[in-house]
Amino acid sequence: MAITNLLFAVLAWTGKSEILFAIAVIADDITAAFATVAFVAFISLLVDRTYTATQYALLASIGTAGRTTLASSSGALVDWLNGDWGTFFVLTTIMVIPSLLCLWLIKNKIKIGEK
Repeated sequence: MAITNLLFAVLAWTGKSEILFAIAVIADDITAAFATVAFVAFISLLVDRTYTATQYALLASIGTAGRTTLASSSGALVDWLNGDWGTFFVLTTIMVIPSLLCLWLIKNKIKIGEK
């Protein structure tokens, strides 16, 4: 999903292109849909059947808290970068690396189908 941000960076650096814009938006929407399905499946794997609603609501809120709080400051970051949207989108791609490393580290700790 983060790699689609690179398409927006290319768009920012190359100028107006309706085709590239359409490709970037379509790719972003498709990868966002896949990410949402993976996120729901991951949370569903973690919750206990007895407390499903409470745990799911809590985990979903925690999972989206970063996106909600950090998105509000993105305009300030672009201002700090002197309006360089290309660099902004590259930075947002790089910002995903720590979470991918965390997922890679916990992949063997999650037991699927075990109680």
